[in-house]
Amino acid sequence: MRAVLIFVLAATVTAGARQDEPRFEVASIKPSTDIDQGGTFTIRAGTLTVRNNSMRALIRNAWNLNSFEVVGGPTWAESVHYDIVATLPRDVTWDQVLRMTQALLRERFALQVHREQRQMPVYALVTARRDGRLGPQIRRSSLDCEALIAAVTGGRLSSPPSPPPIGTYDIPTCNTRLRGGILSFGGMHLDELARSIANVAGRRVLDETGLKDAFDLALKFNANPADVTSDEPSLFAALQEQLGLKLEPKTANVQVLMIDHVERPTEN
Repeated sequence: MRAVLIFVLAATVTAGARQDEPRFEVASIKPSTDIDQGGTFTIRAGTLTVRNNSMRALIRNAWNLNSFEVVGGPTWAESVHYDIVATLPRDVTWDQVLRMTQALLRERFALQVHREQRQMPVYALVTARRDGRLGPQIRRSSLDCEALIAAVTGGRLSSPPSPPPIGTYDIPTCNTRLRGGILSFGGMHLDELARSIANVAGRRVLDETGLKDAFDLALKFNANPADVTSDEPSLFAALQEQLGLKLEPKTANVQVLMIDHVERPTEN
């Protein structure tokens, strides 16, 4: 479950948001009763709907980070889950929606965070072939995601067109879908692929392909490396066979987000 863009704070964040930024018109926060179900973080018809997100998941989604990039916080920030329904102003961008979500967490959860650098093992995502040719499960996308997202968040479009499938896999529109060992996305850049596979890879993945286009892709792999009986290829093998990409180990400074303070949310 991932968002699209990264936006991180440059300093400790206090409660309250900048007055010149858009805000949710109405936002309801309730404890989730479906904690056994998967979490979602979606926008449709001018509404942000969050289902079954822990506090840490809310932070990961609002700042578009992986689990190992959020550090600290009380134990309830992982065990207690929430549902949020928030009405969006017209004509806001996805980046603004993420900042609005950050502001909501500061106001309703008294969240304070800061970022810092840590030296960590990472993987570099690079092309696998010398000629740069990509694999059969990836293609350059024809979607104009900036225009489509603006139409959806502004309430002018409730059902954006879907890209044609890749093989037998349906491709989401301007979004990423990870279900079990099937990852697919449409109209996205490869830095989003790098973020999407980081948790499975077990470390931060940096996009070093040099490819700036948006892509549609479908990737099928063994999502549980401990399951040696699976017939599916490992993430590493699937990337190379299906997408023509590979992961190379290296060390780099990684920016993490530290939770300095958080409280259970205020009443609606």
